[in-house]
Amino acid sequence: FELFTRIWCIAELLQARTSHLPQALKIHSEDSVALHHTELEDIDVRNAQASFEPDREMILAKVDNVDAFNRDIRRLIMQ
Repeated sequence: FELFTRIWCIAELLQARTSHLPQALKIHSEDSVALHHTELEDIDVRNAQASFEPDREMILAKVDNVDAFNRDIRRLIMQ
């Protein structure tokens, strides 16, 4: 689930959401989700990392509603 900690991965999800593209995740196992359940429930794009801080700031500035986006990411993972 490390991809949710990287800002450029978040940018791809954001672009798909903005373009109204269907999104789905293939997760290795339900056990994996259960093992990481707490950290997955706490996913917050504001905590995403970037090698270059201006990239992070630029991408986060494009998220119009961070709380709603976080909820969408959690739903994507948990469905």
